[in-house]
Amino acid sequence: DGSFYQTIRLLEADAPVASARWLAMDHGVAQILQLHVDPDQRRQGVGQRLLQAVAAEVRTHFRAAGVKPRRLWMAVEQKSQVIARAFLTDQGFHHIATVQDLFPGQDMLIYSKALD
Repeated sequence: DGSFYQTIRLLEADAPVASARWLAMDHGVAQILQLHVDPDQRRQGVGQRLLQAVAAEVRTHFRAAGVKPRRLWMAVEQKSQVIARAFLTDQGFHHIATVQDLFPGQDMLIYSKALD
């Protein structure tokens, strides 16, 4: 079907400290499926470096395919992922949509960031 999926890992002293998975979609849009920083590495800039690495790989992928990289998006749970919501906002993402009652007792929130 032409979709592209990638896992990125950040290492420190050859040990993984963070990872992300993303999926290339149509028209220069990519979805971050998972973003994880080891708890003892949080609040040290590792998440920001990981997100920058994802954005760089997304841009490289789409440009190699002759497509303008346009947007990166991620879904987070409204109540159980409050820290993730704050992190995405700090990284220039904006809340653009809400899927109501997707999970028991909470909504799914969609955050998006332009790549151009």
